[in-house]
Amino acid sequence: MKINPTRLRLYQIGRTQIDLLQEIRRRGVYCAQTELSETLRGVRVGPKAQTLKAMAEEIVTEWEKRPGAAGGKE
Repeated sequence: MKINPTRLRLYQIGRTQIDLLQEIRRRGVYCAQTELSETLRGVRVGPKAQTLKAMAEEIVTEWEKRPGAAGGKE
């Protein structure tokens, strides 16, 4: 079984895919839970999927850089 790298990174910093979804929505992009999951797994492709993947990468990277990121949410 192949582990999704984004989900692994989320786990390592104590975050969930739901946290990621909420942050994406907070930044102004509506996305359904299944849409994000399918995008991260590579099932969905296209312009919106590319946008979601880029946003997910940016958000997770920001979270990883925060002090105490491995400890979970603030």
